[in-house]
Amino acid sequence: MKRAIKVKGKIRMMTFEEVYEQFKPLLYARTRNYMQHTLYEDIFQSALIGLWEAYRRYRKTEYEFITFATHYIRGNMSLFLRDYYKSYRKKTESDWDIISLHQPYDTRKSKDTYVADMIASGYELEEEVTSNLSVKEILAKMPERHQRIMILASEGYNQTEIARRMGTSRQAVNQQIRRIRSQFRKESKHEAMH
Repeated sequence: MKRAIKVKGKIRMMTFEEVYEQFKPLLYARTRNYMQHTLYEDIFQSALIGLWEAYRRYRKTEYEFITFATHYIRGNMSLFLRDYYKSYRKKTESDWDIISLHQPYDTRKSKDTYVADMIASGYELEEEVTSNLSVKEILAKMPERHQRIMILASEGYNQTEIARRMGTSRQAVNQQIRRIRSQFRKESKHEAMH
């Protein structure tokens, strides 16, 4: 099925496959910021679905298709990421607390490294658990925005990527991370004194 598509001022009859080939660079440009994300392929697919939706709904050929498609691509990616982070936040504390020594340590790097492999001989488990409990208590006292920054940072995102995800500037993220670190230092000193 072909549709009338306006590209660079000219109206052409194009199939979706032709539209995909023509606008593949747009898809890569829109998803480039997420290349390091563990869900990059899903994010790219959501952008592709946005392109498909734009192709299906495009009727007014007085507007360039790229303008119309960009709106759908961005919107579809935003919906996907919003739903992903919504489900990510819905995990209960018990979901985070249960760890098996036989589960993969970091699936982004290797599926062959397990939690048990990461525990060195002479490792003080009790001290580490107490330390982690203190961190959880400190995090629980922080505003949700600071918690989200810490989660993204712990997943390996840099300040620029965190800023994009949160819709703010890198400088604002940098300031918030400094405040968070300061709060951790204060709380840690307070814990050590008691």
